[in-house]
Amino acid sequence: MANGYKEAVSDEQLINIIETGISNATGDWLNSSDLTRERLKATYEYAGVAQEHLTPQGVSSIVDTSTTEVVEAYTAVLSDLFLSNNKIARFLPYDDSPGAFKAAKDASNLVNYCVFKKNKGWEILQTWMKSSLLWKNAVIRWDYIEDFDYVMEEYEQIDEAKLDEILADENLEIVGELTLNPMSETISYIDVRLRKRIDKSRIKLEVIPPESFRISNEAKDIEDAVFVGIQSEMSRSDIRKYYPEWGESITEDEYNSKLNNILSSLYEIISG
Repeated sequence: MANGYKEAVSDEQLINIIETGISNATGDWLNSSDLTRERLKATYEYAGVAQEHLTPQGVSSIVDTSTTEVVEAYTAVLSDLFLSNNKIARFLPYDDSPGAFKAAKDASNLVNYCVFKKNKGWEILQTWMKSSLLWKNAVIRWDYIEDFDYVMEEYEQIDEAKLDEILADENLEIVGELTLNPMSETISYIDVRLRKRIDKSRIKLEVIPPESFRISNEAKDIEDAVFVGIQSEMSRSDIRKYYPEWGESITEDEYNSKLNNILSSLYEIISG
């Protein structure tokens, strides 16, 4: 940053920034941090698996279920406290005018609709709560997903006026060429195929696995963190699907050699 403005960086500089942020971040299952060890211990305790510190010294293999009982109890308490009425958002009006009260109500209804109707809000929030209790942190990410379905409509014969009326819908388009009907006295077409686009774009909520969330070691919260990222391992086919401009240029040898490096994990910078 310089004088409050963001400076452009090259691809190489961006990769260096990301790699530096990763090396100074915590959150990965595979690192040797105390947080990672505590998460692993909590997982064994919750599952009641006699592993690591729970390995029995004698003939007994019984594991104390205190962790499971505490996590489940607090999950139930928090769920009842926050989710009992299926409403997670409540906006306050910005002043005492009727318009402000209506705007606050509309905003509350819209957010609750996106969380509980367009997403599995109850399931997502319960997972988020349980993750925070068991693994020391929990992150929910929201994103706007552009998603479209297409359906075909076919007409054996349709006149020009009717076709123009249908095509007034911007989600409809003609597939192929139009063929005039030689048997009609007015202008009409035969064997017309139309494709209709159905917009399924939506707000998507997802709980980020704790091992995928990375944050600067010295950070006390997300706002003050120098580096915050989400690590996602992707196969070569996934890279080709979601990043075709990269995928086609990656050879098998290059992919295998960099599988554990920057090409095997794409990081989304959500703060920096």
